[in-house]
Amino acid sequence: MLFVFCKEKIKNILIKSLIFLSLIFLSFYPIVSINAADIVTITASDYDNFRNQVFEKGYKYTAEARSLKNWYNKGAAYGAGTTQSMANQLALESCTSVYNDCVITRENYNQTKVEPIKEKDQANKNSNKKKDFKVFYVEREIANKNLLPNILYDGKKIIAISNFDRSLIKKILLENDKVLIITPKFISNSLRGTEEKYIGSKYALGSERIVNNEYINLQRNLDLTSAEVSRKQAGLYRARQAAANYGYCGANWGCIAQQAAAIAAAEEWESSLNITVSQRDGIINQLNNTPAYIDRINYQNYNYKITTIKPERKVTFNIVEINNRKIVKYEVINKERDNFQIISNVNLSDPSYKEIMNSSKTIRDVEKWENHAFKDVEVSELNTKEKKIDIKETEILTALELKKNFLSTLFK
Repeated sequence: MLFVFCKEKIKNILIKSLIFLSLIFLSFYPIVSINAADIVTITASDYDNFRNQVFEKGYKYTAEARSLKNWYNKGAAYGAGTTQSMANQLALESCTSVYNDCVITRENYNQTKVEPIKEKDQANKNSNKKKDFKVFYVEREIANKNLLPNILYDGKKIIAISNFDRSLIKKILLENDKVLIITPKFISNSLRGTEEKYIGSKYALGSERIVNNEYINLQRNLDLTSAEVSRKQAGLYRARQAAANYGYCGANWGCIAQQAAAIAAAEEWESSLNITVSQRDGIINQLNNTPAYIDRINYQNYNYKITTIKPERKVTFNIVEINNRKIVKYEVINKERDNFQIISNVNLSDPSYKEIMNSSKTIRDVEKWENHAFKDVEVSELNTKEKKIDIKETEILTALELKKNFLSTLFK
C-alpha cells in the first residue's frame, strides 16, 4: 500500500498517480498483499501528521519532496513505503508530476542538506546557461544496431551516451537552453520494389559459305584496268613510231615542229600508262588479300529480361527537443534508396553477350547493400513533417523509449 500527500494545487494529479505508483510498488514488492480497493489517499496538514498516520498503517519509512524554485509558496509531496528508497521514490514521483526541479528534503525525521534556491540565485543560474545548440546522441539496444548511421553535427561525429538517466537530464537542463536529444527507435526491413522489361537482341543460328562480292568486284575492276593498260601501251608504241619516222629534219622548221609534237604525244601516253599500271598493281594486291568465298552468319531475333530492383530501408529516431524549458517529442525517419538492374535470359550466342552482362547486378549485390551500415546523417537532415508533441521533463526518458511507460504496459 502507498501513501502520498500533496497540497491543494497538486492534489488531483496525485490521486491519479497513486494508482500508477501503487501498481509499480506491488510489482516489485509482492510481499505486500493488497488490491486496488486498499489504496488510500491520506490528507495531512504537515509532514509530522502524515508520518503519524502512516505509522499506524505499519509503514516505518517516510520522505518529503519539494520544488527548489517553489520552496516556500507551494506544496510538498510525501511518500511512505517498506523501504526508505521506496518512500523517496514515491515522494519524488508525486512532486515531479507538477514541478521539474524536485528534491528530497526529509527522510523520516532527518533533514537533508538541500537548501532552497532563491529567485535571484535561480536568475543567476539561468544567465550562466549555454545559449548554443547542444546535441546528445543516446545509445539504445535495437535490432540490427550495427547498421545505424553515425550522427554528425557540423561534420563531426557525436559521441554516443550509453547511460542516460534523470540526473543527467537535470544537469543538461541546468546548463543549456537549447538541447536536442536523439536516440534510435528501430530499423525497418528493406522493401524491394521491382520492375521488369524486355530488350530485343539477336543471336547466331549458324553460318553458310557464299561468294564474296568484294572479290568479284575487284576481279571486274582488274579486268577493266588491265584492258586499259593494253590500250595505253599500244598508243605509246604508235606515238614513238610516229616520232621516229621524221628522221633528220635539218633546217626544215615544219618538220621539226611535227617531230616535237609526236615526241610530246609519246611522253603523254607513257605518263598515263604508268598511272594505270599503278592502279592495276593496287587492285592485284587487294585481290590477293581478299577471299573469294566468305562465311555468312544467320541471326535469330529474341528478347532478354532486365529486372530493376529498388530497395528502400529506413531508420527511425526518437527525438526530444528542448528550447528554453519548452520540451517537445517527435519521430524522424531517415530513408535510403538504390537501383539494381539484374539481367537474365541472355543467349550465349548473342554477339553483345559480354557487353550486356558487364552491366548486370546480382541478388547478392542487393543483399550486400541491405546489410551495409547507413550513411552518416547530419543533424540538419533530421527534419520531420510529423506533429511535435509537448511533454514534461519527467516524460523525457519515456519519450526516448529509454524507460518503459508502466501504466500503458499494465493496462494493455
